[in-house]
Amino acid sequence: MSYSEIRAKARQKLTGKWGKLACFTLVYLLVILLIDGILARVSESVGSLIVILISVPLGFSFAYTFYRVYKNDEDVDYGRFFNDAINSFAISWKIQLRVILKVLVPFIIVIVSMIVATTLLVGAAFNSTIHAIGDAPSSVNSTAAAMSSVAIVCYVVYIVAMIWLAVKSFYYVYAQVVYFDDPSLTAKECVEKSQALMHGNRGKYFVLSLTFIGWAFLAAFTFGIGYLFLMPYITFAQFVFYSHLKGDREEESTVPAAEPTPEVPAETEPVEPTIDVEEKPEEDNGPIDDN
Repeated sequence: MSYSEIRAKARQKLTGKWGKLACFTLVYLLVILLIDGILARVSESVGSLIVILISVPLGFSFAYTFYRVYKNDEDVDYGRFFNDAINSFAISWKIQLRVILKVLVPFIIVIVSMIVATTLLVGAAFNSTIHAIGDAPSSVNSTAAAMSSVAIVCYVVYIVAMIWLAVKSFYYVYAQVVYFDDPSLTAKECVEKSQALMHGNRGKYFVLSLTFIGWAFLAAFTFGIGYLFLMPYITFAQFVFYSHLKGDREEESTVPAAEPTPEVPAETEPVEPTIDVEEKPEEDNGPIDDN
């Protein structure tokens, strides 16, 4: 399928559902903001931890609601959304932790390089300030220059690690969707199946995401309202791409095939009947008399 066909199939699936899913997206975002605001008043550190714990099953249930609307043409059920968020707490975190373990190395490099680079830049700035306002030895200035150089290297490592993290994360973008498709699978099986599906297809997924950049820019001029419609659009396009990778032929862009036209036998010229005529042998009358 081409990218235009994927988006066309997503719009076809969204016919008559744009408004409902936009409202559902708004409710989901408001719930996250409300929980964050309430818990932040209690304790900022503890509240942030609780928000992280809650946001994973809520996001899982949010995506599952979209998938049920996409796959089974169901209606949005807010009661089931909250109920699924509670019931899926364990499996959502099992899948999330499996994904984190898969990308743990680039994730650690990103965190460490960022911390080291920031610390070195702060130290370099402090040493430069001391050298500028005081009678400090020249070694202080050289130390600041060295720290700045190492910080730049750390920032380069940080950028490379971020790219590595993003590219590796593409393997597991469908881990939750695999579970939606077959809840009998374990978290490990979901992650492995997502990796198998995305093998050799990460670039296509990335390009598919890039095709929505124009819509994202347009949505920015609507004071964020456009994103409420863009999120279902992107999510449904990702579902279409998943179905295409999995080989669901019924999920492909359906174009009614033309009915075969019956073959008309070619007209043939009438054949005149032939009559076999037996050739009679000439009668032998004997010798001719000239007299």
